Amino acid sequence: MELLQTSQLIDTHFLPAAASTNDVAKEISATQAAPSPFLVVTTNQTAGRGRRDRVWQTPPGVALATSVYTPNWQAVATPVSWAPLLAGYAISQALAKWLQVFVKWPNDVLVSLPAEQTDELAERRGGAKLCGVLCETTGNGGIIFGAGVNVFTAPAQTAEGGVSIKTALEALGKNPLSATSFETPEGHALADELLQRYVAELLSGIELAGADPQTFQRRIAQNLASVKRRVRALLPGGKTLSGYAVGLGAAGELLVRDERGRTVAVASADVEHLRLD
Repeated sequence: MELLQTSQLIDTHFLPAAASTNDVAKEISATQAAPSPFLVVTTNQTAGRGRRDRVWQTPPGVALATSVYTPNWQAVATPVSWAPLLAGYAISQALAKWLQVFVKWPNDVLVSLPAEQTDELAERRGGAKLCGVLCETTGNGGIIFGAGVNVFTAPAQTAEGGVSIKTALEALGKNPLSATSFETPEGHALADELLQRYVAELLSGIELAGADPQTFQRRIAQNLASVKRRVRALLPGGKTLSGYAVGLGAAGELLVRDERGRTVAVASADVEHLRLD
């Protein structure tokens, strides 16, 4: 697959298949004499993973699995814990051409669908999930931004609570994608445009995180649908926390004011958006 637009922004490695693009990115970064950004992408990832060691699998040819490596994050004046939030932001901006999406803390990119086409998990989340994100650090001080985007995945092949761009457009009665498969020239062009938009947003965000951390953090917070609303956080160990999300902490934590008026910094959790009633 030729990714001409994307290759103008970043060194690009397209693989017909890969067990995990994050693992491939780790291998490449370890061999670089002079570390520099690059992208690994495939339409056939066979052993993908997400947060908390969850499995991320799709049939061949229907999703984009991507890993963007950037070196020297330690030189950026923003904690590394903001990296996953940046990934979710960048993907949401890239998809905005096709769908009105929103980001649930920390980085779930969701779309609202008609009730009859929303399963129980998507309803609890507040929307159907279009992509998954997994960021990992490397031994040489870099970060790998891993992301998988459901593009053509059929409903029967999509994980619970998920949806593809194609299915979401159909459900919302919007114009269809310009391709139906990655196997055609139109599919190649669609992948290239989506990746180019994503990488441009990601690299711009990394630059801003280094040059102006406060503006960077404010931009991320303003794009999060989880802020300034009632939420339920499912914490590690089975505990839950319900309250009003008032903003983000210095390390990107979700700040939740509970029923007693205490503000709790949530660093790791699955968050549900609660209705106002």
